Amino acid sequence: MTRVSAGIIRRDDGRILICKRPAGKHNAHLWEFPGGKQEENESPAGCLIRELQE
Repeated sequence: MTRVSAGIIRRDDGRILICKRPAGKHNAHLWEFPGGKQEENESPAGCLIRELQE
């Protein structure tokens, strides 16, 4: 099973950060929240922090 972490980043004015998947990738041009696959022995919060930094 692949574990993933995702987050919702919302500004005070209600706008939400959402990204469009790049062309050539699986599910290209679909929208997604920031996040990604957890690495071995990584917490969900740690994964999200790492993904946001990347």
